[in-house]
Amino acid sequence: MMRGKKEKTMESRSRVSHIVHCPYFPEEKHEYWWVYVVDRKLRCIMMAPYHITDLVDETEVQLKFPAPDTVGIRQYTVHLRSDSYLDCDITLVLKLDIKEAKIISPDELKYGISDDEKEDENDDQNGEGLSSDDDAVAISDDSETD
Repeated sequence: MMRGKKEKTMESRSRVSHIVHCPYFPEEKHEYWWVYVVDRKLRCIMMAPYHITDLVDETEVQLKFPAPDTVGIRQYTVHLRSDSYLDCDITLVLKLDIKEAKIISPDELKYGISDDEKEDENDDQNGEGLSSDDDAVAISDDSETD
């Protein structure tokens, strides 16, 4: 089930962007961008570069990378690079204040449950929600028998 969902997500990503003028490229070239996060102090890339293929006017992406082991202020560099244009790269400094992780007991962990499902669960526990009569489905047969 999970594999099908991932394949559907991959297929649904658009590849519509602007066409780039590059007369020596063998086929039509679209502008694509790469974004990634670097820790310059450790000299390492914090995440796999994210390939943006659907930039028409603007787009929003989520950059996920692991949190550091130590608390304090950390400085990262976010790079946005074009594979089509020269001198259009953007570099931004990102400062994050890393706090100590909150300890969560196993009773508080509920994986894969949305806020709406939690409210439904609370309603069911409080005696609200569906009754046993609501769970029944009536099926009628309108066909005539000879």
